[in-house]
Amino acid sequence: MHAGQLAVSVETVRALVADQFPKWTNFIVEPVRSEGTVNAIFRLGDRLTARFPLQPNDLSVARTFLQSEAEANRELVRRTRFPVPEPVAIG
Repeated sequence: MHAGQLAVSVETVRALVADQFPKWTNFIVEPVRSEGTVNAIFRLGDRLTARFPLQPNDLSVARTFLQSEAEANRELVRRTRFPVPEPVAIG
């Protein structure tokens, strides 16, 4: 994949969710099999998914990118008649 790529485990996802989003602590966490090389994707319960970057980055840079991506996604939701996943949180 990528040099320096991060490994994201179910245990790591559970710990991060418990720390940042305690209301979702009891959700089942399952990895989503993917051929993607940018994010590791996990299902949280029946209705949510979580993406975790596979490349290390400065926290403030990563947060700024995720916030701009979420805003672009919200704009897409308002402009299309097709279903689009809506961001519910950024951790």
